[in-house]
Amino acid sequence: MSDVFYDPDDMPAMADTLHGLWRDGDSDSDGGGTVGWAASEARDGVQDCIDVLREQGFEVVEVDRVTRPLLRDPEQAADFAVYRLFRRTTSPSIVSNPTPITTAGC
Repeated sequence: MSDVFYDPDDMPAMADTLHGLWRDGDSDSDGGGTVGWAASEARDGVQDCIDVLREQGFEVVEVDRVTRPLLRDPEQAADFAVYRLFRRTTSPSIVSNPTPITTAGC
């Protein structure tokens, strides 16, 4: 996917589409499941879109970020990022908000 992180309000529909297309990996079969890749200019609002995708059951990991001159104006530059998407197989609360384990009272 390229430059799909524009409007956080569009992310639930995109997540629904991805869920419909996604194939989970199975350790008994050859090959894994679906791997999603996205590239986007790193601009305001991208993190909001990623947060919504996480709420919809996906993890999004930034793999790389580079600064490049713009084609329309080589005097200007912008940051571009590559992301890996995968469907979460555990509860979002377990992945996103782990409960700290303490030894107090033991």
